[in-house]
Amino acid sequence: MGKYEIKTMPKDIEELGSSAAQETDASKKENSSSSQVEQNEPPKELPIVSEEIKKSAEEQIKEDVKEEPIKSSEPKTEYSEEKEKDSGFKSQSTFRKIIIPIIIAVIILLAGGGVYYWYNYLREPGTNNLSPDFIEVDSTKVLEVQVGKENRLLGELRKEVFETQPINTLKQTVVRQISEGGSEIMPLCDLFNNLTIATPFSCLEVFGKDNEYMFLYYSQEEGIRSGFIAKIKDREYLNNFLQEWETTMRTDLGPVFLGQETGMLANEEFQTGNYKGTNMRYLNFVDSSFAIDYAVINDYFVVATSKDSMFEMVDRVLGE
Repeated sequence: MGKYEIKTMPKDIEELGSSAAQETDASKKENSSSSQVEQNEPPKELPIVSEEIKKSAEEQIKEDVKEEPIKSSEPKTEYSEEKEKDSGFKSQSTFRKIIIPIIIAVIILLAGGGVYYWYNYLREPGTNNLSPDFIEVDSTKVLEVQVGKENRLLGELRKEVFETQPINTLKQTVVRQISEGGSEIMPLCDLFNNLTIATPFSCLEVFGKDNEYMFLYYSQEEGIRSGFIAKIKDREYLNNFLQEWETTMRTDLGPVFLGQETGMLANEEFQTGNYKGTNMRYLNFVDSSFAIDYAVINDYFVVATSKDSMFEMVDRVLGE
């Protein structure tokens, strides 16, 4: 039998390590030889660019830059949007210039028409807004008379005499003329004409054409007595006619009694009296609840149909 060689693990490991070392040495030799070859090779030369080629390239670049349009940094869409906004603003301003004045004019017309309608048709009666309030009164009533039917005025005013009114109170009645164009307070001179009150002087010269008067009713124990207060325009002119007027005043002022039966006169001529420093002229009747009293207080002409009503009017004119 031949001899067998027994291999052990340490021996095998030794053989493997020697073989690996041999392989490593071989690879190192190859690498070193290749690096030496590369180092020994001469460097490659770069292609040389001529000056003419460089100049032609530079000229070409300049031409390209000139031909290329300069682009705006702002996009076209923003410009178009701004243009649309401008056109929108112009259209809005045109709308405002045309429509807004029309709307304002319509509002003014409607407001004016409303005030006119309220003033002539809807306004509630009151002391201060219907006739000058020369004196303070306890109540005010509005009497409306259609134009063309003024002959009914005396009868309408006479009805007030029979209405219930608290004792020692003073009421004002405002006469308004009603027409298709609206209504207005009847001027004093028109009131005189419609009641057939006569005067020896020109009514317009003394009292003017304004509505500065108050037609009044005073309630005393014997009944209601009427009278009026009017603003004097020309006092000197009035004074020139008062003495003459006294001769016919009983008849001329008869309608102010509103049809009440006064009876006979107690004296034929006017007499002078004084009440709280105010000079009065009066004409008494046998029935002492009636009289014709008048006075000029400052710029007011006061007429009453009884002594008590005259005292009350004077008190209120004087503010007492």
